[in-house]
Amino acid sequence: MTAIIVAIINFFSAFIQAASGLGYAIFAMFFMPLVLPFQQCSIISAAVIIVIGIQMTISLRSHIKIKKILLPMAFCILTTGIGIYIIRVTNERIMRLILGIFLIILSFYFYITNKYKIRLKEGFITGAIIGSLTGITTGMFNIVGPFLTLYYYENSKDNLEFKANIEFSFLLAGIYSLC
Repeated sequence: MTAIIVAIINFFSAFIQAASGLGYAIFAMFFMPLVLPFQQCSIISAAVIIVIGIQMTISLRSHIKIKKILLPMAFCILTTGIGIYIIRVTNERIMRLILGIFLIILSFYFYITNKYKIRLKEGFITGAIIGSLTGITTGMFNIVGPFLTLYYYENSKDNLEFKANIEFSFLLAGIYSLC
């Protein structure tokens, strides 16, 4: 029964990802921990992100701008271990609390960045901060997109470049977090 519930959660999460281009991990990591231990949810989420990322990266490969993703993804990879360490040493109840708080903070983040039209200029400091925040949330929850989305959106010349960069970043983060 648990496998069916997890499959349904992942189906709807993938549907959200397909419809909006973002949101798989936020939706999946909100519901999967209700039926599975946190570490298993993180592994399943990473595996699905890799599958989605491969398909999207192949179809958008000509629009990927390696130079734009290099800095934030370098810091993401450097800090993913922090998130993985936190999930390994923290008990299940506390991880659920951390996830709940993170999702609430994330909703405020989306509200503020949308309401006040916050712009993130491409640069070392911004890329390092965005990449580091992404790495920690990737290691803990496999939630890669929120911080990178705003960064890439503001620094891409068009929607195809934005989509290609974010999908390739999802793929890289998913692969790294599973290794």
